[in-house]
Amino acid sequence: MIFNDVYQYLESVFPRTDSEPWDCDGLDICIDKSAEIKKIVLALDVTTPVIEYAKKEGASLIISHHPLLFDKINVIDGSEATGKKVVSLIKNGISAISYHTRLDRHEGGVNDTLCERLKLKKEYSICDGLVNICSAKETEFDSFVKSAKEILGDNISSFQNNDNFRKIAVCGGGGKSLLGQLPNEEVDTYLTGEVDHMALINAAEYKINLILGTHYRTEALVLPFLKRIIEEKFPDVPVLIKYEEKL
Repeated sequence: MIFNDVYQYLESVFPRTDSEPWDCDGLDICIDKSAEIKKIVLALDVTTPVIEYAKKEGASLIISHHPLLFDKINVIDGSEATGKKVVSLIKNGISAISYHTRLDRHEGGVNDTLCERLKLKKEYSICDGLVNICSAKETEFDSFVKSAKEILGDNISSFQNNDNFRKIAVCGGGGKSLLGQLPNEEVDTYLTGEVDHMALINAAEYKINLILGTHYRTEALVLPFLKRIIEEKFPDVPVLIKYEEKL
């Protein structure tokens, strides 16, 4: 399998038209479109530990959720955080591609996986597929938070702003910009990865419960799904997942 095989395939599964207009996911670094890919590493972010892991494992392609080149750069400076990683990837012959908001809204993607793992029943989506509206088996807010910690870890923060727990809006990652778009008359709880201070204030004003499972934990659950997508098409190529234990 060559680089262009996997790249074109994933572009067909997760088309660019499904990304948000501001998003810059897709091709980050291509060493050679005809280069043979013998091993792939999946990660949420292209970090130095992920690059070192890829080097150690002999992988020549990293596929991430967050784009490496999310912020526009005009100069590749090896002493700067992003430039350092770009130099390391090129020096070691490792290409990088990413699937961000198109993977968020994809069927079975970030939000669907998060709902499934938390045993939430998806009823429908809003915000062009970036938010799922769900119901839960639990009827108590505290009981659900306790069970969610078993999946997302103990770093969950929760803020109870009303006594109801019937309809939950779910958005993996950073969901502050979508808080104001929730149907307040129906949704009583919003589960996302992170929000800023003003979103905490606004949630209290809207009387919407908040559950923050951390940006990393609410999105990293999707990596096994991405692994299956690749392995079904390219069964002879090892696909490894690198998690960041500290996040």
